Amino acid sequence: MNRIVLIGNGFDLAHGLKTSYADFINWYWEQLMNKILSSMASNIDDGLCKIKLNSDVYGFYNHFKYTKSADKSLNGYDFLRYLREDHGFEIKISPLLEEIMNTFTSNWVDIESTYYRLLCKSLSMDECNAPMNALQLNRDLWTLTIKLHDYLTQLTTANIVAINKEIQSKILSPIYLQDIAVSARKYVDKFIEERCTNDDIFDLLAYFGYNYSLHKRHIEHAQKEYEVQKKIDITEENAHILLPDKVLILNFNYTEVADSYVNEKLSPFSIIHIHGDLEQPTNMIFGYGDELDKHYSELVDLNNNVYLRYIKSHKYLEAENYRQLLQFVNDAPYQIFIMGHSCGNSDRTLLNTLFEHPNCISIKPFYYKRNDSLDNYNEIAQNISRNFTNKQSLRDKVVNKKYCKPLIQQTKKETLSSLDYYISLIKNMNIPMVGKFKAPYKPMLMLALINAVNDLHHITNEEKISLIPFELGIENYFETIWDNHMFYGLHFNYDIAHVLLYMDKEPFYKLLFADKVLANDSLQAIKESYKGIILDDELIKLILNPISCDKLRETLENMLNPNKELSQNNPIPS
Repeated sequence: MNRIVLIGNGFDLAHGLKTSYADFINWYWEQLMNKILSSMASNIDDGLCKIKLNSDVYGFYNHFKYTKSADKSLNGYDFLRYLREDHGFEIKISPLLEEIMNTFTSNWVDIESTYYRLLCKSLSMDECNAPMNALQLNRDLWTLTIKLHDYLTQLTTANIVAINKEIQSKILSPIYLQDIAVSARKYVDKFIEERCTNDDIFDLLAYFGYNYSLHKRHIEHAQKEYEVQKKIDITEENAHILLPDKVLILNFNYTEVADSYVNEKLSPFSIIHIHGDLEQPTNMIFGYGDELDKHYSELVDLNNNVYLRYIKSHKYLEAENYRQLLQFVNDAPYQIFIMGHSCGNSDRTLLNTLFEHPNCISIKPFYYKRNDSLDNYNEIAQNISRNFTNKQSLRDKVVNKKYCKPLIQQTKKETLSSLDYYISLIKNMNIPMVGKFKAPYKPMLMLALINAVNDLHHITNEEKISLIPFELGIENYFETIWDNHMFYGLHFNYDIAHVLLYMDKEPFYKLLFADKVLANDSLQAIKESYKGIILDDELIKLILNPISCDKLRETLENMLNPNKELSQNNPIPS
């Protein structure tokens, strides 16, 4: 069984890039405003907006310097409104851009849907004006494509995007049985049988970045269990036996953010930029793709190719990407992950092909969590439903919200202070339960690292600490915390090695590799394979600040205190 990961604009947004159409349109007006305020000319025409100064004595720059005091605090479009209120200017905006601005509400706009709606509206015009109007719309869309290319190129050049470990762990996760459609159970049974009767899974563990020694014994036990019983219980420990055979990143964005999640040297992973990329504007597929729409047949029946110029399904024929995708979906059963894609009608033709294909056995959306009580799971599910003609298949394939997760769990960083942000991450660490007790290892390791960072700062007197080396003796710091916090009656087995490895799943922590393959999961092997621990630079700054450091300590201590209270009446054996 394979996996297709649908990457949409929300994926780039989750990585901190302002790539929404609303961001683009705001940038467009800002650029135009800056151009006007610095131009010595008395008229500007960028293909979308024409602005003329009625008096050509001054030019724009001198006009605003000597006769007008333009409010530079205005955003671009408000500046345009300001010009419209001044009778000294003639302003003409293209029909497409005008309609885009008319539908621009709550900082949201759908350019492709707006284009298609106006294209269909032109059908009601007389025979002479309709094709001319369609030609104008096509010119406007092409001009917008060029400007979108310029915007995204500038944006991606100015921003270096790092892999989000939380998202990466989801892409590389096993196939969970509860996600699979009931009608596809036969595929699952065959998949389990194949995995339990050969050792290919151990190669996949390496490809997917999982620690071989940590999972090998669980998988081998599962294989032996299957050999005897012809069935196994899939648990958290052996779930990695169900890693997908192949993962295809289907990128609907023009950026290369998703590319960083694919190591093309590793055979199970591949990526398709289905809508092109930023190498050339001509590579970008920008338009509309809904052949299921009731108006589409009317456009086809006109027998005028002007109306089909920017229909996506026709643009797909200009490159090999679509055929490569078809090859993948026909090869084997596949699960679909939806990450940041709205599943709106502008891609309905392609999505319908993927969703209703007999090999599609699961559709799992990762939603955007606005706050503790609001998310967009239902919105995505409703959009997904529009891509189905078979509603029974829809209800079988789409994963229940109970088993879905936000694309990113933590509160968006930009809405929080740095301290609140990292406190949120710490509180949301993945901590297993042992009976009624939370495993104390991760909070204890963080307390140990706080002490280590402060000591390292005292020793080196360096403001920036990029690495906490193992030679500092991390295990000694951990042991001190352990001795101080293991409460009477509560006994967990002392274990620093596993927490050093499993902590790597947290987004602010990573191990620095030392070019030696991990031989086993002992502390000695870890110290030989890794140079030390890296924490986010911003988190290091908070640790070195006495006030924020105390807040971090307090948070971690409180995470351990419930265990202290429970242990008084609920001792558990070691």
